[in-house]
Amino acid sequence: MEIKSLKSPSGLLELTAFLENGKIFYQVRRGGCAVIDPSPAGLVLPDLDLSEGLSFAGEESYAHDECYSIPAFKKAVCREFIAGLPTSWDESRLLEGSPANFVTMARRKGGSWYIAGICARRPRNAEFVLDFVDAEAYSAEIWQDDLSDERPSDAAVGALGEMTPEIVAALEEMSQRPCQHQHDIHKTLHRTFTVKKGETIRIPESVNGGFALKLRPKRS
Repeated sequence: MEIKSLKSPSGLLELTAFLENGKIFYQVRRGGCAVIDPSPAGLVLPDLDLSEGLSFAGEESYAHDECYSIPAFKKAVCREFIAGLPTSWDESRLLEGSPANFVTMARRKGGSWYIAGICARRPRNAEFVLDFVDAEAYSAEIWQDDLSDERPSDAAVGALGEMTPEIVAALEEMSQRPCQHQHDIHKTLHRTFTVKKGETIRIPESVNGGFALKLRPKRS
């Protein structure tokens, strides 16, 4: 197996590409912990298949010394949350999910829980019970869809019943969501509150939207 690696100037990020049986795979690690597990890579064009039968043809080195900024990200209310995300976890749980429809996951690092959800092509309410946490009360901080510009048609036209193989197949064929109003999915609502063990949490999600929730044990 042939392996090639590329590191950031600080050495914190590392991109590894490797060939196995003529197919190329890549992996990304941050601080020695995998943030993207080994995944296949390739490109298939109408008249050319670059996903198999490959080999490393050579190696070239370049030096790049340039600073740049990402203004939009600097202004994003979720910047601090993303920058502080752990790269490894002590526990992971699937709270709810349906293929091609939605998923809500919870991950624990130490005493803190990170819960996130996404949904596709239709609005919904994420709902789960905090029966898996240890502390009796938590300080909660959430980044979620700002639905202040939602219209009744967003839920009415996009609402569907229980997922069936037929509905999943139909959704997969749609190039855009079944909704009359183009809600701004980039608007984010940031707020803090307190939750208790055993409490039922309901969080509205926009079509193709979601949320990120951080729970930290409250000190008595």
